[in-house]
Amino acid sequence: MQLHYSPFILWNLQISEWSIADITVFLLQILDPAYVIFLITIGGFFGSVAKRDGRNEKIKILLGISTAFIAVPFTASFVKLDYSSLQLSMLGQDIDNGTKLVFSKFIEHSLMLISISGLSSYIGSAMLDNLASKVIQQDLEKVKQDVDDENKKMTREVDRLKAKMNFMRLNNLKEDSSEAKECCDDAIKILAKYNNPSQDYELMVLRGCFLKRLKRYQDALDILKRLNEYRKTPVVTYNIACYEFLLSKEKSSVDIDKIKKMILESIKQPCTGADKEVQDRMRLKIINNTDPDLKDLFNEEERKTIGDNA
Repeated sequence: MQLHYSPFILWNLQISEWSIADITVFLLQILDPAYVIFLITIGGFFGSVAKRDGRNEKIKILLGISTAFIAVPFTASFVKLDYSSLQLSMLGQDIDNGTKLVFSKFIEHSLMLISISGLSSYIGSAMLDNLASKVIQQDLEKVKQDVDDENKKMTREVDRLKAKMNFMRLNNLKEDSSEAKECCDDAIKILAKYNNPSQDYELMVLRGCFLKRLKRYQDALDILKRLNEYRKTPVVTYNIACYEFLLSKEKSSVDIDKIKKMILESIKQPCTGADKEVQDRMRLKIINNTDPDLKDLFNEEERKTIGDNA
């Protein structure tokens, strides 16, 4: 009769045949990876506590140990750490030149792994801290930049409204009155800091208008010519023509044909949106001869022709 034994019984029978030495080696083999983990943990702990900072100690230690486990495989490849010399199961066996050499290697490589783990923890934590600081710094700088941009937008809008109010107020003041001069000076002072055509186009046009009102025609022209170089619009072309006309009358050297050509260019220039609305108002001023700065520049027949071609 053939007997059949379960795998569990067979395993027990095999175990019963092991000697104490075999069982010891078996247990040590199980402990081999645990020993390596233990050494890395010890090294990571030492590396984390070596770096003094104001962080929570538990978090610092956990971060240091975690960094050691991440960095040790990479670092160990450079120093040629021999993991086989860290096996507890190899102790007492005759390898190479005997037990003494194996034991010395075991101690040497154990201390080496602790050292590598500590250095990896210390350096890795410092690198992570530096990286985190840079990320936080970048975020803070971005937030600060966003806040600064918003503040600039708000300041620009407030200044624009102040200048517009001064411009409307001028319509109710006598041209050469002290109140009108004070109103223009105040607006020019507000708008003086806006000199970037790509961002401050409208504000620079407004400043030119206030300078013209003070009869500072050349200063107004200098601003508008900068704007015209950046982007041509009907209102800038029209105002340049107007200011050049006023300036040339002061110098008694008016080039009427040149001024007319510029005015016609401004009211025919292709445009859309707000520029188109302004252009239509400028055209009506010419047709109806209601612009005081360009009064009678065009004769009646020329104005009729401009109206017919509108």
